Amino acid sequence: MGLTTEKQTTLVAAEKIHSDGYAYNTAFDRHNLYGRTAFHLDRTTLALQGGFMDNQFGASNFYHPKFNNQYEQVKQYFVVAQADRQLTKSWYSNLTGSWRRHYDMYDFNNYRYTKPASINFHQTNVYDIEWRNKWTNAWGTTSFGAEWRRESIISNRLGDALAKSREVPGFFGNNYTLGKDRDNVNFYLEQFKRWDRLTLVAGTLFNINSQFGNEWYPGLDASYSLSETLNIYGSVNRAVRYPTFTEMYGNTSTVIADPNVRPEKAWSYEVGTKRFTAIDQTTLSVFYRQSSTAIDKIKRPDQAVPRIENINNLNTIGAEVAYTLRMAQVLGNEKHWFQRLTFNYAYIWADKKQNNFQSFYTLNYLRHKLSVGANVRLAKDLSLDLWYTLKKREGEYQWDATTAPEPYATIHLVDTRLSWNRPKFRLFVDANNLLNQSYFEHGFVQQPGRWVTSGISLKL
Repeated sequence: MGLTTEKQTTLVAAEKIHSDGYAYNTAFDRHNLYGRTAFHLDRTTLALQGGFMDNQFGASNFYHPKFNNQYEQVKQYFVVAQADRQLTKSWYSNLTGSWRRHYDMYDFNNYRYTKPASINFHQTNVYDIEWRNKWTNAWGTTSFGAEWRRESIISNRLGDALAKSREVPGFFGNNYTLGKDRDNVNFYLEQFKRWDRLTLVAGTLFNINSQFGNEWYPGLDASYSLSETLNIYGSVNRAVRYPTFTEMYGNTSTVIADPNVRPEKAWSYEVGTKRFTAIDQTTLSVFYRQSSTAIDKIKRPDQAVPRIENINNLNTIGAEVAYTLRMAQVLGNEKHWFQRLTFNYAYIWADKKQNNFQSFYTLNYLRHKLSVGANVRLAKDLSLDLWYTLKKREGEYQWDATTAPEPYATIHLVDTRLSWNRPKFRLFVDANNLLNQSYFEHGFVQQPGRWVTSGISLKL
């Protein structure tokens, strides 16, 4: 629901979703509330937004194949304040501050009723202040800014010992006894320049992390228009992913953490081409990723429980192709029943194999993903989308230490959407996994069978 005037915009949205689940102990209750208001002044816009999320769900055997009574509750509050200012004709500035609090309660095996001390409780707070600028000049557009971010956690499982324990809200007798803080500061500079057919974007980011030190992360993107319909592009970037608090401190019966695990750093290279005409669109790209210290969860034969480890010097190569053909234009009739045909394919290959160990993340990836879709016009405002998807995942999954790892089977899925589009509203019915296939997408968690949902979208 929204309200707009000349100088003010307000939006409020609420959502409640309940499901009995698609299998044993997969029911959930979800509540969302969101609001945003903005004031438009002379050359300044002030905005404030906030929200609340509450999700309670049965986690079946999501985290361990032999335990089907897992349960989780998560709550989240957030507030974002933002100020935009056009300082001069050529200089735009933005200042944003935010706070997010997240509660998580994880029950491995109905311990709420038998052993409350065995439940996992976590509370995280993330504070962020970011200053962004764009300056238009003779050399193009210069972007620069800085960001400070603090991540804090208190828990009964993750972090170092607190000087004083704190009670868990809503769970009398349970306390947060551990905690950890880390600060992250970024300074960035980027230059954008466009000539007649050539576009270049070059930049760098200097990162200061209180836990992992300082480092530079540069990047370069370039594109060239060969014609009005054909474009080629390339990019090279360096990126980092810091280990989560769970990966560093989360010791459980299903995984052993490593407080000394190193950040995942990688160079990524990509080249590709895009072609757009009145009747079709084609995108083709090839990429190469060189990771020096990938973070993974590893199970070795001599270990009863998997451990968090770094996989060093992992090289990954991939390719993607996407093609869309507007059949109505090809046939010369915009009202033809066959409107559109779409084809997508992605391929990934890594130079390391799971030899004498089992990878849960890095080497457990989709080797092949193929999808073919068609959009047909059934009546004036009624259309049907039909999709076929093939997935072949690399890697294996294991039910427990006593059973041999099993390779992933090839997955074949058919999905549909029936839509009725009117100027003021849209009705739709989705049917996913139409053929009711039984399959495992990732790990040992069985995915839903035939899943039918419907909805309405209103334009107010």
